[in-house]
Amino acid sequence: MMELAYGKCSFKLHPVSAFLFLILCTGLLLLYEEGYQTDRVTKTLNYIPSLSDKTINSNSNGNQGSEVVTMQTRKTTSMKNHTAVKSLMKSTQKPLIMSSKPAKPIANTLKVSPQIHECLTTKAPPDGNYLRDALLLGRLPTKAEMCVMSVSHLDTLLQAYMNTVQILCGSSMVRMGARKDGGWDVCPNDRYLQKDNCLVYSFGINNDFSFDDEIARDYGCKVHSFDPSMRKKDHIRSQKPFVSFHATGLSNFIGTTADRNRWKMKTLSAIRQELGHTQVMPDVLKMDIEFSEWNALPEILHNTPVNDLPKQLIAEFHYFVFKTDLKTHWLKVLFTFKDLYDVGYRIAWISRNIDVNCIKKSKSTGKMYYLCHEVTFLKEIPPAARKSI
Repeated sequence: MMELAYGKCSFKLHPVSAFLFLILCTGLLLLYEEGYQTDRVTKTLNYIPSLSDKTINSNSNGNQGSEVVTMQTRKTTSMKNHTAVKSLMKSTQKPLIMSSKPAKPIANTLKVSPQIHECLTTKAPPDGNYLRDALLLGRLPTKAEMCVMSVSHLDTLLQAYMNTVQILCGSSMVRMGARKDGGWDVCPNDRYLQKDNCLVYSFGINNDFSFDDEIARDYGCKVHSFDPSMRKKDHIRSQKPFVSFHATGLSNFIGTTADRNRWKMKTLSAIRQELGHTQVMPDVLKMDIEFSEWNALPEILHNTPVNDLPKQLIAEFHYFVFKTDLKTHWLKVLFTFKDLYDVGYRIAWISRNIDVNCIKKSKSTGKMYYLCHEVTFLKEIPPAARKSI
């Protein structure tokens, strides 16, 4: 027999009975602990603001061995919350880490288009074949397919796409302007650039007119150069060949920048109207405008009829990530390239900027990637337009 005592009370138990009694006490303690943790998680879930009911999103920030889980439920019952947490913990096999601060809704912290916001909240299951098919075919997936791709797949897709030449010029590409930064590769084929009958808009000069002067001199193009950052007033740089300078930048609004520079900015359609070019579109539109391309290009594509778009679009694209999450960033970039493709633009030439600031390690894949590409697009007739001819 075994004697158990607590204070002044004591009683004797058979060893088998004592063992069973110990197991019973342990079970009661475990049940109490589980109930306490469940109530704690439920209270935390109810404290977090929601974007939509019954939505649980798991977003990886690309770091090995870590996962940020954002619970976007507020009005669900305690039982639903507890079931969701248990299901999520079982599927990830990782401990759930909750912040003591309420999560801010994405819409209040990221300035994204409604299309991308809707894309981010899609519930469709991801399919790894989207990336494989895109790499094999040298194309971009649909926007719906890109919505459900992982950050690392989107990152890989962008780098692969920026290494894919989709169309041949039909003539040898010509480098105009400086052989280093400041020069640009142009297709001189008559289909895309008619000598002595061409109009060029050049955005982003940075005091280097070598491209503008050369294409005006060698091909007889009328060139309008734009840059609000040079502290120069509007002036005619030369009459023959014709090069005119404008202290105006290209963006998606008409006005001045909100920073201390107060640069004058306009949309492409406003610039064309000011110059009397409403009935003619530039044959070549060149832009090196340091990240403003992601604002200017969607505005141009949205407000310009397909048949009025420039025959050649030459731009330096910058992919640096600022105050936004990676998936939103890559979707904005890839959606812009998808829109360019859909209206008929095909990549004819790619040049990687090897400046040290343009080569960085990807946070999502850990690989070294180029973050700046100079690209020449040639305008083809899209399939929808071909059918109507």
